[in-house]
Amino acid sequence: PRYILSLYAALVIFTGFLLAHLRRYSKMVSYSLLVIILISNIFGNLVVKGESTDLIRLISFLKSHNLKYAYSGYWTSYRVAFVSQEQVICSPLLDEVVIDRYPEYTQRVQRAPVSQFAYVFLPDASIKRRFEKVLKSKRINYHYARIGGYEVYYLMSQKINLSFM
Repeated sequence: PRYILSLYAALVIFTGFLLAHLRRYSKMVSYSLLVIILISNIFGNLVVKGESTDLIRLISFLKSHNLKYAYSGYWTSYRVAFVSQEQVICSPLLDEVVIDRYPEYTQRVQRAPVSQFAYVFLPDASIKRRFEKVLKSKRINYHYARIGGYEVYYLMSQKINLSFM
């Protein structure tokens, strides 16, 4: 997490001392811990790269379909705006608990024409099921795409009032 980022440098030094100390007693334990640390770091980098690839694919999809505005979850919203350099603006109103840190984004998304608008969900979002029920009950036409780990509803016949949340 970013709030302990400043401790990472000290953690590396501490780990080095710990491994050197353990090496005096057991080279096998020391080397085993070193291998575990290296493998976990490599795996962590691969997982983050996969998530980043999905995000890049999502942004490319939104831009290629002229979808400049979207509602999404908190973590997705601000990452999309940052990575796309605000070419795509997301409002974080599709979460169980809404934390709107930049209300201007929400205002811009609310004013967006339906032709440039999308709803972006993570597949396991519980709010998505309620959203789909509203689509069905109001007989709203839409297009759907699954982009990596994201689900996108777009080119809808009308926007949905988020009071269903």
